[in-house]
Amino acid sequence: MNDAKKENGARKRFLLILLAAAVIAATFLLYRNYRLRGVAALNNQAVGLIDEGRFQEAVPILEQARARDPKNGAVLRNLGKVYGALGQEEKAREAFQAAGPPQ
Repeated sequence: MNDAKKENGARKRFLLILLAAAVIAATFLLYRNYRLRGVAALNNQAVGLIDEGRFQEAVPILEQARARDPKNGAVLRNLGKVYGALGQEEKAREAFQAAGPPQ
């Protein structure tokens, strides 16, 4: 096999690897976006319940949102509010601490 054919084969393999990496990256970004949209929807649903004073019902929804995005400040602050309203001060404190300062 001559050098030109080897170079052409190497170029094809490189392009296939590059294409595969692009597909993987795009898939990851689409999944992340889907997951985060789901977190926002769950958080919004819980906020509606919080506004109605239905704190106990908001807990599993917010916990599900936290499981999907454990560092989401809005979710964690809402969990802190809910746990505080339910008298679960330690859980409230942990949620607020995990949320960090509001942004």
